[in-house]
Amino acid sequence: MKKETRFVLWLLLIILLGGVTFLIIGMAGLPSLKALEEYQPKLSSKVYYADGSLMSEFGEEHRTLISLNQMPENLRNATVAIEDERFLKHKGVDFYRILGAAVQDILHMKLKEGASTITQQLARSLFLTRKKTFIRKFREAMLSLEIERRYTKEQILEMYLNQIYYGSGAYGVGSAAWTFFGKETQNLNTAECALLAGLPRSPSNYYSPYQNPENTFARQKLVLKKMRELGYITPEEEYDARKTNIVIRPPMHKEIKPLYFIEYLRIYLEEKYGSELLYRGGLEIYTTADPVMQKTAEKVFPANIQRLRKELKKENIDGALVSIDPATGEVKAMIGGCDFKKSQFNRAVQAHRQPGSAFKPFIYLAALDMGFKPDDTVLDSGVSYPASEKNKKWEPKNYDGIMHGTVTLRVAIAQSLNLATIKLIELVGPENVIPYAAAAGIKSPLGADLSLALGTYEVTPLELTQAFSTIANRGVRTEPFFIRLVKDSEGRILEETSPRFETALNASTCEQVTELMRGVVEFGTARYLSAYGFRYKCAGKTGTTDEFTDAWFVGFTPTIVTTVYVGRDDKTTLGPRMSGAAVALPIWAEYMNGAYRPSTQPETKPAE
Repeated sequence: MKKETRFVLWLLLIILLGGVTFLIIGMAGLPSLKALEEYQPKLSSKVYYADGSLMSEFGEEHRTLISLNQMPENLRNATVAIEDERFLKHKGVDFYRILGAAVQDILHMKLKEGASTITQQLARSLFLTRKKTFIRKFREAMLSLEIERRYTKEQILEMYLNQIYYGSGAYGVGSAAWTFFGKETQNLNTAECALLAGLPRSPSNYYSPYQNPENTFARQKLVLKKMRELGYITPEEEYDARKTNIVIRPPMHKEIKPLYFIEYLRIYLEEKYGSELLYRGGLEIYTTADPVMQKTAEKVFPANIQRLRKELKKENIDGALVSIDPATGEVKAMIGGCDFKKSQFNRAVQAHRQPGSAFKPFIYLAALDMGFKPDDTVLDSGVSYPASEKNKKWEPKNYDGIMHGTVTLRVAIAQSLNLATIKLIELVGPENVIPYAAAAGIKSPLGADLSLALGTYEVTPLELTQAFSTIANRGVRTEPFFIRLVKDSEGRILEETSPRFETALNASTCEQVTELMRGVVEFGTARYLSAYGFRYKCAGKTGTTDEFTDAWFVGFTPTIVTTVYVGRDDKTTLGPRMSGAAVALPIWAEYMNGAYRPSTQPETKPAE
């Protein structure tokens, strides 16, 4: 046998063995399509405000699963036109495109993307990596042929449009439509459909509407041109779509997010439902948060804390804000600090702080319920008591250092007179005050001593807000709650919360205390509230602790109770004369000016 013949035979043998080896390796690495039959895409769980608008999402991939008939026809056509114009003709692999791409591969001496069909892209997205190798391309082709054998074109296109990445954290067209346009998918116009269809080629960089808008719109025009050439739209429709003004929604990461509220929910939901369901199961969580109130809090509170830090030259000033609907217990707004990224400590629910004079309404509540009248008098004079330390005395003073003599209860609470309130709790008995505070909603332990009159026992902003809500709701206590409804991805209700009512205090007594607290706003320590711009009828109480460590204002209208707390995490002083009226009251006023809507928020009748 001639040497040339032997060489050719050996070469053919090597090629044959190489081909067989390639087939064995390629086939051996093929995933089972059983996984596709059982496949459940990663669905992010969505969190909604009380009005149904989106607050946030929990999940590895932000995706909303929608059916093909919920997608505009032009979205489907635009995708086919730009990604795979022979989609309806081939069986998963387009050999015409492969031939053209192969020529380009040879010319450039490397693998270049461009020949993958929609089915191949789906196979790659579900089962393979994006690494450019001949083995991966072979497996991609084999999977595509099998997918096409098992599923209809409509099913494949629906899976593709729900699976593919569109950039900016959006997986699938449902999430992409909301991310870029703030719309439901079915409401997209032709111009928007063409823009979305052009993104998957390079969603994170070259065609990103946020990073390279010029490229995005150039590709959109290319998509429209292809649609017209393939007969999906007329020249007139192409012209109209090109002229359509498209408004790209601002990047979602730049939106103000209620991170303390979201984290509070996340901890609860993950503990109850587990990580798998929360991050991949597509839960729908409907909260009690009012978007206007929460967003106002997110703007007003951090800005004022930053202002205080600058003015007082103290960097660790922080605090909390909580708003509750007294008639239902729904938490309408909550912010647990100035900057969640720097401190995840949620002061609204985790910070136990002395309420100071903000606790006094419960002293007067007990006194009135035991027979005292608002115009009964008490002596505001000096007091001295043995202290726990040997040879020490407890000799509290009024804020202004003045003793006012005989005053009515009305004046005593309005002017927040410490000495008069101590005399009152002596008459009532501190042990008799505790049950009233507990009935209103104070869960933290309280001591039965005279210092209770000055709010020396620590509470959280949330429980103090609940306690004031009971007074505002004429003695009917409601339990605060953050979540109205939780559904699974199939729409089944997993959890539903309804307001829980309990008559805890005498309605008439609560009305009297509310009237006393109106005096705080009209002629007492919060009398400057109207100067800060809030002129609606309301009641409330300021609170300041020793050494100006904690500053509070809890105020309420018939439909909302809001607490503002300001302090320092190390429990050191805010600074001289940094009282609740000076620090917390202005924040409360600015927040309520933006959040309170009396014209659209009718006064809720108290629960029966």
